[in-house]
Amino acid sequence: MTATIPETHRDLLERPIVAHLGTVRESGHVHVNPMWYVYDGEKIRFTHTTGRKKFQNLQHDPAMTLEILDPENTGRYLELRGRLESIEKDEGAEFYKSLQRRYGVQYEIPDADERIVLTMVVEQVAKQ
Repeated sequence: MTATIPETHRDLLERPIVAHLGTVRESGHVHVNPMWYVYDGEKIRFTHTTGRKKFQNLQHDPAMTLEILDPENTGRYLELRGRLESIEKDEGAEFYKSLQRRYGVQYEIPDADERIVLTMVVEQVAKQ
């Protein structure tokens, strides 16, 4: 079941804000990293590679939490709790390139042949 994003905080998903993605390590500790993302109106997608710890964590436990802090009002945030729904190959790093455009940067992608797209289903929402 996909949770509804409140209209009051939808702008945080639509703006190119660097968010923090939390995953669970095998030890039970939380692993948090800054991430680029895109929201399609229902699900959230990220770019990644299969050789990194976050990907390994998600193989062990598909739980994910994304926190987006409003850079103009740090007392306002959106927390999305959910799970990894799918992993797809990012052919030619095209999805990554679309995120580069969204975030206003462009550079070579040395690991383009290893890129994947992680899709998150949002199950719970918290906000302030």
